[in-house]
Amino acid sequence: MSGIEEMVVREFFEQHGFFARAAPPSPNAGRRKSTADSLDLLVMRMDDKPSDRPPGFFLFPTELTRLRRAVVMLRGWQTLRGNPPPRTSAQVHRFIQQTILKILPAETEQTEVETEPPGDWTRVLVLPHLPTAEPFRTQSTEALAARGIGGIISFRGMLADLTARADGGGPFPSSTLARIIRLLKDHDLIRDAQLELFPERNP
Repeated sequence: MSGIEEMVVREFFEQHGFFARAAPPSPNAGRRKSTADSLDLLVMRMDDKPSDRPPGFFLFPTELTRLRRAVVMLRGWQTLRGNPPPRTSAQVHRFIQQTILKILPAETEQTEVETEPPGDWTRVLVLPHLPTAEPFRTQSTEALAARGIGGIISFRGMLADLTARADGGGPFPSSTLARIIRLLKDHDLIRDAQLELFPERNP
């Protein structure tokens, strides 16, 4: 897994008040056929404010205040190298069926988190886009939940959120990723993305 994806995911959660670090290797990691495409980050909220309800399965940025701690997982992204990411709900659903679900059954059998403090950790899967049209939304949600996934989040949404946060009116950011985004915005090479859902093209 490229360090670029890890940088984006880590930066996104840190910007939203989480402490993020790489997950310790599983004692059964050697049983995997390949770990080159696996990335797990442990994220914990820095504050201890209780939430009135658990976060939704679709983790839009507005839901993150309800997430306390999670194992954030990137899987199957090597299949996208040199190819455009899936965009429509049908394409994302095929990506889940043909790639993700073939990896998750063996992984969820041995991804118990051994860290402090102990307790329940939500397993969050990062997808290129989210399936928002039916029946793909429900089918994808049910299939992933059956594999122990407690939430999914869009990589595109992370990039859009970080772009919006790189405000040209504030002090120059310190992180490498934020500085790159800020420079691109200052030179009108990228603009804030619209975060609302939009009509999909036919698959």
